[in-house]
Amino acid sequence: MRKAKRTILIATLICVGFVPVCSAEAILRRTKEKNPTAAELLDKYVKSQDKIKSFVLKYEEVYTV
Repeated sequence: MRKAKRTILIATLICVGFVPVCSAEAILRRTKEKNPTAAELLDKYVKSQDKIKSFVLKYEEVYTV
């Protein structure tokens, strides 16, 4: 019984030791960022400008009455 517990403990420690290393490598591969294209940057710019315009229009409607 003691030998079985020891074997299970050793196997568990080995598995726990390898899991964080393997998962960290996988996360690094997935999070590798690519540079955005010009079209993506322009889309983001247009969206932000639309938000600003809608905010300004709401402000003008409220305070010009």
